[in-house]
Amino acid sequence: MDKVKSPDTLIIKADFFMKLDEVAWCVVSGLYNMTLIIIFRNSGLCKVAGRVAQDFFGKYGGSAGGQREAAQVERPLARVIGKTKGKNVILI
Repeated sequence: MDKVKSPDTLIIKADFFMKLDEVAWCVVSGLYNMTLIIIFRNSGLCKVAGRVAQDFFGKYGGSAGGQREAAQVERPLARVIGKTKGKNVILI
C-alpha cells in the first residue's frame, strides 16, 4: 500500500487476508508518518513471524519483531530512501 492514515489499516488488511482459504503467510506494507511499516501474519504452524521479521529486517535499523503468528517492522523512510541515492528503488 502507499500512505495510510493509521498502521492499524495494515494490520486489519493482513488479518483479513489470513482468513482466506489456505493462506499460510501474509505480508502487508505501507507508509505511515514517514515510516515504512511491514506487517507479517502467519498460521503459526511452521515458523515464528517475529523471528522472521527480526532475521530479515532487524539488522537494518528501526524495530522488528513480534510473536509466533504476528510481527511488525518499522523503518524510518529517510533511511530507506537514503540507500537508493535518488533512484526510484526502495531498499529495505
